Amino acid sequence: MLGSRPTLVRAITHRGEPLSFLKELGFNTVRVATLPTPALLDEAARQGMWIIAPPPGVAEIERGEIDARYQQVLAWDLGEGLTGAARKAIVAWSRALKRNDPRPQRPLLGECTTDQRAFSRTLSVLLIGRDPLGTSLELAGFARWMAGQSRLAVPGTPIWARIQTQLQPALREQLRVLAPASFPAVGIGPA
Repeated sequence: MLGSRPTLVRAITHRGEPLSFLKELGFNTVRVATLPTPALLDEAARQGMWIIAPPPGVAEIERGEIDARYQQVLAWDLGEGLTGAARKAIVAWSRALKRNDPRPQRPLLGECTTDQRAFSRTLSVLLIGRDPLGTSLELAGFARWMAGQSRLAVPGTPIWARIQTQLQPALREQLRVLAPASFPAVGIGPA
C-alpha cells in the first residue's frame, strides 16, 4: 500500500538510464546499489517514480539524516547475500531506522541466502532470487526453488521475487572471448 492505494511494485535495477525511459517501459520503481544522489531523487519525484536504496549508515541515521529529501524512497534495501554473520548488523540498522525514519512504516527489505526465518523477523520484505540463466537449472526447477524459499520464512512474510533478465557479467565475458562471432546474437527471450 502506498498511502491508502494498493500498488504493484514493478522495479528494475537502475544502471543510469533516464527514469522517463524506464517509466515508458512500465516500471514505477528503480533499485539502486548506493544511497541515491539528490539528482536521482529529484528526477524520481518529477517522474512520479519510487526508489529502493540502501539507507545511510547507523551513525548518520541516529543523527537524523533521513529527512524529506528521501520522500521518493519506497523501501530501504539492507543488502543481498545476507547470512547469519550479518544478522547483528542488520538488526542494529533496522532498529536505527525504526527509531529515526520519519516514515517508520517504510519497508526494510533484504535478500538472504541463509537464515530466512531469522531475517524475516527483522525485515519487512524478503527479496528472493537466483540467477538461473546460463546454468543447468531449468526454469521449472527455479520455480520450485522460489516456492520453497518462501516456506523458510516466518509465515505471512511478504516476498518479492527478483527475476534475472540478463546473463551474469562473467558469463557474458566468457561468451565474448570463446565465441566472438556469435556473441552479439546471444540474448534472453521473454519466455
